[in-house]
Order: sequence, then C-alpha cells, then structure tokens
Amino acid sequence: MIAISDKNMKRPSKAPIWLSLAFPGAGQACQKRWVSAAIFGGLTLVCLILMTSTIFIIVINGVEFLTNMNENEEPVLPMRRLVVLAGVVLIVIILGLLDTVVAYLRASKEWTRARMDESMSASKTEDME
Repeated sequence: MIAISDKNMKRPSKAPIWLSLAFPGAGQACQKRWVSAAIFGGLTLVCLILMTSTIFIIVINGVEFLTNMNENEEPVLPMRRLVVLAGVVLIVIILGLLDTVVAYLRASKEWTRARMDESMSASKTEDME
C-alpha cells in the first residue's frame, strides 16, 4: 500500500510496459517484482536458446542435404519444434505484457487513492481552521 504522507510520490511509470514488450521479465524487474521477472525472463530465455539450436539444426541438415543431392534421403528438419517454441515465446510475451499492465493499473489505482485521501485530509484540515 502507498504511504499517504509521501508527498513526493510520483505517478507510476509506463516504462515497464514497453520493457515487457521488448523482453518478457524486464517490465516486471523494473516494477521490482523479482519472482515474476525471473519466471517470464527465464522461460523466454530458455525458449529462445532452444529456438536458436533448432534453427542451427535446420541449417546444418539443409546444407548437408544440398551437398549430398545424389542420395535420395530427405533432410530431417524439426520445423514443428520451431513453430511450437515460437508459439510458446509469443504466449509468454503476451502473458508478461498483461501481467505488467495489471500491476501498472493496480499501482496507478493506489496512487490515485493516496492522492485523493491526501487532498481530502488537507481540505478537512482547512475546514477545521
């Protein structure tokens, strides 16, 4: 909860939303929500590493197939795995972005409530004088 007496408090920044869109987990880290940042960032990083290794396998198998064109073997291209991993990354990006937006909206609501309470208490003090 936000301290009402904190007069120098600023409105929550929208920067975490943009950071979360750039890389899942970065927005949560900017909001100092470390567990969520580790989950979203770690999952994205693992998927990107697996996608990179899958692309490497596809390229190696494609080159190998092209150099051995006389043999009638089909290259093993794990395209399904690549598509599944890309889908998982996309889902993680969307969920991370939604998580960051919900946290931003909560912080904004608390900030607004604290400001309203502060202004109401200030007006009551003025009325009593």
